[in-house]
Amino acid sequence: GMLILAIGQLYSTSLMAIGKSQTVALINILAALFNIVANIVLIPLFDISGAALATALSYLLLSCCCMWSFKKLC
Repeated sequence: GMLILAIGQLYSTSLMAIGKSQTVALINILAALFNIVANIVLIPLFDISGAALATALSYLLLSCCCMWSFKKLC
């Protein structure tokens, strides 16, 4: 999960550097909402492993959205 997050942060920082901080904020909100829903679904099924999976998937969503946005805008 941390490697995925690091890649996402690289693209997130790049987006902010080109003045797209609002895009980064929206992506973070989307990832946070996804994390909440994923936790609600996965924790009852898999306990603490479900929480870890939800977080990892949220990091993946964040990273993919930041990469896609960066490539679209640049």
